[in-house]
Amino acid sequence: MNTSIWVDYLDREFLDTTFKEWVKSGLVNGLTSNPAIFANALKKDIYKDDFEKLKGKSPKEIYEEIAIKDIQKACDILENCYDEGNDGYASIEVDPRLINDTKGTIDEALRLVDKIQRDNLMIKIPANEAGVKAMETLAKRGININATLVFSPNQAMKAAEAISKGPRTIDGVIS
Repeated sequence: MNTSIWVDYLDREFLDTTFKEWVKSGLVNGLTSNPAIFANALKKDIYKDDFEKLKGKSPKEIYEEIAIKDIQKACDILENCYDEGNDGYASIEVDPRLINDTKGTIDEALRLVDKIQRDNLMIKIPANEAGVKAMETLAKRGININATLVFSPNQAMKAAEAISKGPRTIDGVIS
C-alpha cells in the first residue's frame, strides 16, 4: 500500500524552508491550499513587499497574484516527486463564491491553469452539484482535480465518476 502525505498549509517562508526539507527527505509528496489558508498566510510580514507592489489592485487580484506565485513555487519544489510518479501535486481552490456556478468554476479553473502553467497542478473544486459538473468538463480537458468539501460516500462517488471521464493521463484526489 502506498501512503501519501500532503501538507494542508502554506506560506512563502514555509515553502522555502520546512516544506522544501520535508519534500527532499521524502516525508511529504503533495500540498493543498484554499483561500482560508492563504488568508492566514497573508497576515505575515513576508508578504509586505507584495502588498506594496500590488497597491491599487482589487483584493481578489492581490490574493490571486500572491497565491499563484506561491502555488508555482510549491509545484516547482514538488516537481521531482511528480516526475518520479510519487504524487508531487500542489492544488489551488477556485473562488468559493463560485460554489453554485458551474460555468464560473470552469472558467476560473481554466484561467488558473493558464496562469500557473505547471503540469503538477491540481484544481480544487467543491463536490456539490455544480462542482461535480465542472469536474467532469475539466477532467475531459485534461485538468487534474482535487475534489473538496466531500461529506458523504455519495458525494465521493459522484466526484470520482466525474474525474474518471478524463483521459487516463490526469489524476484526481477526493479530500
